[in-house]
Amino acid sequence: MRRIVILILVLLMDFICYANFLSLNDVNVGQKGIGITRWSQNKIKKFEVEVLGVLKSNPKSGVVIAKINDDEIKESGVVAGMSGSPVYIDGKLVGAVAFTWSFLKEPIVGITPIQDMISLEEYSHRYVSLPSDVKYITPILMSGVSSVTRKLLEEEFKSDNIVFLNSFSSFGVSKETLISNNFIPGDAIGINLVSGDMELTAIGTVTYVDNDKIFALGHPAFLRGKTSIPISEVDVVAIIPRQSLSFKIGVPKRIVGSLEFDGSSGIFGIIGKTAPTVKVSVNVDRKELYRYEIAKDNTLLSSLISTVLTESILRTKGLGGEGNVVLDCGVSFRFKGFNSNFVINFKDIVPTYRLEDGYYLSLSSVNSILDFLIYNPIFEVDISEIHIEVKTQPLDVGFIAFVIPSKVMVSPGEEIKLTVGIKKIRDEIVVREFNIKIPTWVQSGTRINIGAMNKGIRSIQKISSYPESFSFDTYERLYNFIYNDLRVDKLVVFMEIPSGGVASGGYIYNLLPNHLSTIFSLAPRSKNILPFSIEYENYEEFPIAGVGLASVFVR
Repeated sequence: MRRIVILILVLLMDFICYANFLSLNDVNVGQKGIGITRWSQNKIKKFEVEVLGVLKSNPKSGVVIAKINDDEIKESGVVAGMSGSPVYIDGKLVGAVAFTWSFLKEPIVGITPIQDMISLEEYSHRYVSLPSDVKYITPILMSGVSSVTRKLLEEEFKSDNIVFLNSFSSFGVSKETLISNNFIPGDAIGINLVSGDMELTAIGTVTYVDNDKIFALGHPAFLRGKTSIPISEVDVVAIIPRQSLSFKIGVPKRIVGSLEFDGSSGIFGIIGKTAPTVKVSVNVDRKELYRYEIAKDNTLLSSLISTVLTESILRTKGLGGEGNVVLDCGVSFRFKGFNSNFVINFKDIVPTYRLEDGYYLSLSSVNSILDFLIYNPIFEVDISEIHIEVKTQPLDVGFIAFVIPSKVMVSPGEEIKLTVGIKKIRDEIVVREFNIKIPTWVQSGTRINIGAMNKGIRSIQKISSYPESFSFDTYERLYNFIYNDLRVDKLVVFMEIPSGGVASGGYIYNLLPNHLSTIFSLAPRSKNILPFSIEYENYEEFPIAGVGLASVFVR
């Protein structure tokens, strides 16, 4: 009996909740209502709206088109950051101010129905067919961002719906998550992408609050679907009126919860829930240590890492001169299903006549490693911390000038000397010598290819040509590939001999008899036919550039 009473009470609460919503079918042309949003000095502003019509995308969904009758908004236009402002007619919630059109003479807006926004709680999209010239904006407030980094951000995000705006910051957003929900409809809400020594916070407006649940914006923030990104309180400082786009500027306050779903009809968050972040520290030339916390969203993570690394370098070094950009990166993570923490280290050296180019190439290296970890097909990786050290050194690089074998015609089992010449920049040629033994089983008439290059180029060459010779099914293999196989300061000399070798699943089977090679070639499992390879390695004190090739022939 008690369970029945509880069930009835729950259903009654749902009925009362939805009774406060105005159905799209009950919205009529000419109806007037009230919208609410935060305005200058964080004051609540109420504005009148008048319904112009309803655009139906299907029998159950659509958008309300309305005109705002308010002198301040008529002067400023619809303001970026108003998205999510709740609109009420006859005391019932219709939905959220979500979009507008460019070059309007009057402030006309589209309102996303609240019923479509409530569906976000089910982690589902409700797509609404809108006119092609509709404009919705997700403004991202920036603090501690230079003009160079801003250009990088704009290139990384590449969206007409995202606008980066200079703003203020407390540079110390409280990480103490709220236990209770202090939000009311019309409050400003922040989506915290980066906090710490730089802050990037998308801003919008809360539409509806249901205990610890929050619905806002009325349009996508980044259309990330199911996610987990910190959300915060925001104090609106001022409205900046501009001819092209007026916008709110504000100050992010304490973290209050987690953005759980970012869909086409808005965002859904939970107050009191902690969204995981990646802790990032950047040490530039051992002079400055910058600390950041970045939203743990796999799609956004690489772009945000590039942003904080660029800004850290700019603050300390600038982008002038020549030299070697030396990067050391350590990534702490867990494999899903394992409790242990793992660490992978990566080192890169970029010699360049323009340090600006070197910095951006090193950024690309970090992004490649992160993408490799995040999207590897074997393990699901949960990254927790990233530490990056960047330093500049005098320009020093060696170019492979020649590869010369002591003999061109060789015999099976014979040992020959291979001389590799490396031209140091603005210096003389240094010579490295290797003793190479020709295998006894090589047949007469065989051409043997010999080459020299850095370890990183050699590894990329092999994984491109023979991907089945690599496997990352264990931490040890993953670590070895990232830390050892991508080194640019390791000289590799190799000898490749045509043979019936087969690579499959990370294992290499050399010198197979013809009948076994045939069996492998017919097997359904992925495989590569590859030559027999012998490699010799030597660490150098400088990065190696270029490739040298030669050949010898077996008598």
